[in-house]
Amino acid sequence: MVILDKDLKPFQLRAAAELATLIAEYPSERFRRYDPNTGELLPFLCRLQAITGAGKTPILCKVAQIIGRGIILWTTNRGAIVSQTLTNLQAYGKYGELLPKGTSVRLINSLSAADWEELVEQTDGLTILLSTVASFNRDDDKLKLHQRLPDGSTPWEMLGRTNKRRPLYIFYDEGHGATEKQFIKLRELSPKAFLLASASPLPEDLQDLLSGRGHDERVQSLRDRTVVVPTQEVVEAGLLKRRLVFVDCSTTQMDAVQEAQVQWQMLNGLLAPQGEVPIACFIVNETMRGVDVWENLVELNVPKSRIAVHLNQASAVMVDRHGTLDGLRDTYTGKRADAKSPEHLKMEGYTHIIWNMTLREGWDEPLAYVAYIDDRGKSETDIVQKVGRFVRQPHAKPYDHPDLNAAYYFFKNADTRFLRILEETQNQMEMEGYEVIRVERGVRVPSSRLSPVIRPQEVPALSPTFGDSLEALHEIALKHISRWHEDSLKATGKIRRRVLDVVRMEEDTTQRLEEIRESNDTITPWQYLKAKLPSIDSRLQDIFGADLQMHPKMTQAMQYGSEAIQEVERSLDAIVEDLNGKLRLINEGKYGVYRVKDFKLVSPDLQSVSTLQEEKYKVRRFANAVHAEYNAMNPFEVDVAHALDGLGLPWCRNPAGGDVGYKIPVPYLGAKPEKFYPDFLLWTDNIIWAIDPKGRHLFADAVQTKLLSLMPTKAGGPSVQVALVLQGEHIRTHDGALRKTSNNSGFTLIRQIMGQIKASRYERLEALVQAFIE
Repeated sequence: MVILDKDLKPFQLRAAAELATLIAEYPSERFRRYDPNTGELLPFLCRLQAITGAGKTPILCKVAQIIGRGIILWTTNRGAIVSQTLTNLQAYGKYGELLPKGTSVRLINSLSAADWEELVEQTDGLTILLSTVASFNRDDDKLKLHQRLPDGSTPWEMLGRTNKRRPLYIFYDEGHGATEKQFIKLRELSPKAFLLASASPLPEDLQDLLSGRGHDERVQSLRDRTVVVPTQEVVEAGLLKRRLVFVDCSTTQMDAVQEAQVQWQMLNGLLAPQGEVPIACFIVNETMRGVDVWENLVELNVPKSRIAVHLNQASAVMVDRHGTLDGLRDTYTGKRADAKSPEHLKMEGYTHIIWNMTLREGWDEPLAYVAYIDDRGKSETDIVQKVGRFVRQPHAKPYDHPDLNAAYYFFKNADTRFLRILEETQNQMEMEGYEVIRVERGVRVPSSRLSPVIRPQEVPALSPTFGDSLEALHEIALKHISRWHEDSLKATGKIRRRVLDVVRMEEDTTQRLEEIRESNDTITPWQYLKAKLPSIDSRLQDIFGADLQMHPKMTQAMQYGSEAIQEVERSLDAIVEDLNGKLRLINEGKYGVYRVKDFKLVSPDLQSVSTLQEEKYKVRRFANAVHAEYNAMNPFEVDVAHALDGLGLPWCRNPAGGDVGYKIPVPYLGAKPEKFYPDFLLWTDNIIWAIDPKGRHLFADAVQTKLLSLMPTKAGGPSVQVALVLQGEHIRTHDGALRKTSNNSGFTLIRQIMGQIKASRYERLEALVQAFIE
């Protein structure tokens, strides 16, 4: 599937815009660094910090798109990743459309002498060179990059000269474990910037690129240069498995392995219609324990040809124990590096993989659903790393079946300390936005099932629009862009040189040099708005017509740091606010009707977990609902559901999530999230109420006001209105803000009445819901 700009998640657009802005604005005052020996400007350093599965590659592609011109050396220490990235970035590849038109994507070792000559001479366009660290991190001429060309230079030297005509950037996609030597070599190229897609500590040989004198100041400097993608946003976007099921197996190894195998068989049945097979991993820290697990799996009738024993010297242990391999597949001992990779194991068709630390940081296979984790060599960091290997969601999209949106961990527990570490791990994962379900030994998580629609209902679909006039939108943008004098479009920079006399241990002031140099990196207002606006709200992607970019105001070449670019930055809020005035929701009519779908009961009547979770997953029956049964509700939502059921009108628990539930676009730019999934829907004679019993306090007051003030939709039947049902007393202040009082008794209904948003307090929920039909 080809990914387009419109397919990127809001957090991906935001991260890319922030990174590209940091890079493009360098040398900005707060980050500017000079070599203390030569006075030359040092490369800029910035970092992308995101969990596996957040989409680092599309984010980096979007950064490249915004940069637009230059050479990017895209490198990692894993050959399989380079090969995969080449396929994805080339024209018609998965991410090819995210790059500027005409981008050249090449493997660096595939370039001929003529290619290098052309690369050095080229002044425009974007070239991406893909390379492993092994391609360049030695000085000897055995490496192709360090071999002499006919003109006497090496490709490595020519690459270093390219930045005379086009800026050179290093994109380092961490392959889990960077060494100093590779960065020492990379710095020989004098790139404009390093972009590290890494969560690891900064290598020592890059520390001098940070501002600050002491450790604390440099830590803060790195923080200022780091764009963080919150894991919770990635989880909520459906790119990661949302539910993590922890099963405590204080039992024999065989019983624990069997529980994991039963779970694998269930998932295998669910994935079979899609032509996919789940993968189970058995993580041990001793080869002998791994061979024990292999014997357990064979006893459970798992085909030997499907089990990869990815442990050093597993063959020797097996022969020593039984005198023969007996069909054991040792996929690690004596194998080439590429044959040891997780990608290779999957390609070979292994469905059960026994491994230890060799794959701890390399296994990010989305179809890895089941993990057996041995209790030896345990620590919180170790467990979190292992848990994190199984959270990527296949196809970066939730399945219809809830059980395929979860990962399952079977912990072989042996002591109370391990249980404490497991609790700490659980708390940490929950803080990141995962739901962690921890079940006791011997209890299996019930399979999810459907609660079918028994009273069909539909709702008018709503979609955002900025109106039919592109000219009106163009006027908004042009109103905030000036025609600048040439001096306002330019910015200057300084090159300083200081020379230290090492004999006298003092500066030789006669050798001081300070030059004023004009920055040569420019961007047009059109390019700036195209990069910045989608990072504020993804609906601002391609909002303007192509002819706007040719307007004389939009073609001015602004240098970074200039008065012009600062003015455009200051105008962004005003542009968005004016566009907000154009944003409204329309009824899609007969072409956009949402029909309520079957409700998925997740882990119905789950037992042997916490009391709160047992109540949440308890299945409850209702008399007047669109579906006969619901679960996955908190206590307040249960009370609201019973009150709605008492009205005798059709209502439903909204099957939220992905494309399953009914969603209302939030009619306010910059809102996070951009879509609102009400918890309940209620059908009355002329209004369909979208009811939310949490109030979505994460929404700003302005966003709540916009949601509550939806205009009646006359086409296609009844209108949709939003109502908030809150515990305790809430009031609307004179400025329209929603505020809670000290009175915690009763309930408050927030809704629109005669064009005004009102807050009405009730003692009982039964009385409150009557207001929907009065």
